[in-house]
Amino acid sequence: GRRLADEYGVSEFYTTLSPASLTAKVGREINTVSWFDLPQFEIFKVDQPAIYVRWERGRPAAALPLAERAAALEYPADDFVAFDVVPAYRRDELSALAANVVEWPTAEGLTLVGYDLSPAFDELTVYWVVDALADERFGWILAPFAHLINTRGELAANVGAPGLPGYYYRLGDVYRYVISVPPLPPGDYTLELGLYDGLHSRGVTFLPPGEAPRPVYTARLTIR
Repeated sequence: GRRLADEYGVSEFYTTLSPASLTAKVGREINTVSWFDLPQFEIFKVDQPAIYVRWERGRPAAALPLAERAAALEYPADDFVAFDVVPAYRRDELSALAANVVEWPTAEGLTLVGYDLSPAFDELTVYWVVDALADERFGWILAPFAHLINTRGELAANVGAPGLPGYYYRLGDVYRYVISVPPLPPGDYTLELGLYDGLHSRGVTFLPPGEAPRPVYTARLTIR
């Protein structure tokens, strides 16, 4: 832990351990980021590597998407500890992570960077980044959603990922959400993406460059 913290120049690890416990184990002060929810919700920070520390029993966990396996420890009784490192990305490099680049900011300070749809059309990966911190964020519990609407105007799928309370927001945090999509008949669909707080019945307001504000991002897609 000390070696990796020094090598990558970080003072925090992404782990479910408490800061005090991690600091005692590593032998130097290390903060923790614990509000991720793998595999659906992964966090990393602009301009800073993210070191994930995970425990698994029976076999080591697979390396996280975007990450490299930096180290692994094996303990008796088939307990494994894996150290995965997501490299540092500049803000202008984030768009390259998604096949479908959006870069639509919102009035709430979060920007939809882009999204990917798996070849089997069963998984949607969405990238958001905190570009500004709104004062009102402490009351939010915004969760990403995806709607798929067929050519008859019917809602064919309404899916999402875990919500995140706004008091966790940090400037420059990137949220990589993986949303499972149910099997759908082949055909043409309208995809809607956004963030919604079901507790307070409110969503974000997109501010697409050169266009009027709107509540969702929309795109056409064809499922084969």
